[in-house]
Amino acid sequence: MNNSIYIRLDVDNVGDNIELALIKDDIVKAQEIHNVIQLGMKKIKDDISSIKNSRILMTGCDDIIFVLPVKNYNNLILKMIKDNFYNFTNYTISIGVDKSLKGALRNLKIAKLSGKNRIIENNNLLE
Repeated sequence: MNNSIYIRLDVDNVGDNIELALIKDDIVKAQEIHNVIQLGMKKIKDDISSIKNSRILMTGCDDIIFVLPVKNYNNLILKMIKDNFYNFTNYTISIGVDKSLKGALRNLKIAKLSGKNRIIENNNLLE
């Protein structure tokens, strides 16, 4: 039995918006987007750190993978992280959650393909 929950979150559409700004030779706009995303990601990392026994495994420019014990998982924390990030950056986040890292990655892909701005988790997550 796995007593851990893996969570992968990824900001929606930010790479496309930065790339579009760069194609339009608007480096200032691209930097503004990047900077606000980085500030938002710092806030997310702080929120994750406040979850008891959580551990960040990896961070990228606009994505994070972290793990925590099943007993400390609460979907409402993820909803709060999503809402706070959106209010700060005006960008949405997709999130995949599972008892395995592979499952969390799969669920993130499902969240992205099914419209983005979603949390996808398995029904038996807390069993």
